[in-house]
Amino acid sequence: ETALPGQELKASLRIENIGTANLDEFDVLIPALPGATLLGESDNADARWRLNELVVGDTTTLDWTWVIGATFDAGTTELMPVVNLVGDGFEAISIEGPSIRVSAEPKLEIDLSVSEQTAVPGEKLTYGLSFSNVGNASGRGLYLELLIPEGISAVSDVVGGEFDVARRLISARIDVLGPGIQRDLSFIATLGSEFLEGTTLLALEASARLVGSDDRICAKAETSVTARSQVSLSASLSNPELTPGEQV
Repeated sequence: ETALPGQELKASLRIENIGTANLDEFDVLIPALPGATLLGESDNADARWRLNELVVGDTTTLDWTWVIGATFDAGTTELMPVVNLVGDGFEAISIEGPSIRVSAEPKLEIDLSVSEQTAVPGEKLTYGLSFSNVGNASGRGLYLELLIPEGISAVSDVVGGEFDVARRLISARIDVLGPGIQRDLSFIATLGSEFLEGTTLLALEASARLVGSDDRICAKAETSVTARSQVSLSASLSNPELTPGEQV
């Protein structure tokens, strides 16, 4: 049987008396299953039934529902339920039920935003980077990086990461990012003054990957930077008081 984290899994147990004598009162016990809980019960609760009698040739069926836990390590985890039958008149019976294979994987999503879609040289822009695990397993060893392009003259107020000035690189390392968890990173970028006249598209791209994996996910934010040339003209007269016909 295969399942996913958080899934409800219905189970049943069929018991038949194939002996030559009736069974009086006996107990059925299924110990708590690590990684799962009984529907409607607290964590670590055993499944228990007390049956009054089972005559020769008769069968009885017990039904219950397991709720698979929400957090598993990436990969496949095998859960092995055990059934115990205990009563007077027969030796205790312990059997392993069919195994449950829980498949779980982390899934990363990132988003990069910028405070302004249009700007002018020298303006300050605020960038926000959010990254979350929307999968069903913890992401271990998460690495994010964002390269600061030419056109940005300064970076300040970095929150949630580190800025390597020499490499012009903002990075963050998260040891464990659980399912449903989001982290945020932000910084302020000051646009330089040396832009060509006209409109330049300034694009920043962030990427994230799990350590040891070559698979990357990326997010981009763009701002149009408009630069205008300015010409200053001035004029002066050598003699502001002139008479008609006089040369300047």
